[in-house]
Amino acid sequence: LPVAGVTGTLAERFSDPLARPARGVARAKTGTLSFVSSLAGTTTTDDGAVVVFAFMANGQVNGWFAKHWEDQAVGIITGCGC
Repeated sequence: LPVAGVTGTLAERFSDPLARPARGVARAKTGTLSFVSSLAGTTTTDDGAVVVFAFMANGQVNGWFAKHWEDQAVGIITGCGC
């Protein structure tokens, strides 16, 4: 799977401050259709827990905004020391 902010379809993503903790850590697969954006994969939290995630935005959502939100959500999970 591509690495967040480093390789493949995720290379140019995860630059937002909330998304940055996932850079180089999260691995995920993207998916898009008309009015649908998704991101699913794994990440490791600050305390070492491996987490599986899947996000999907469906409807009249701006594609850039949906991807931005997905990246932020993964960054928040990755930075969590729960």
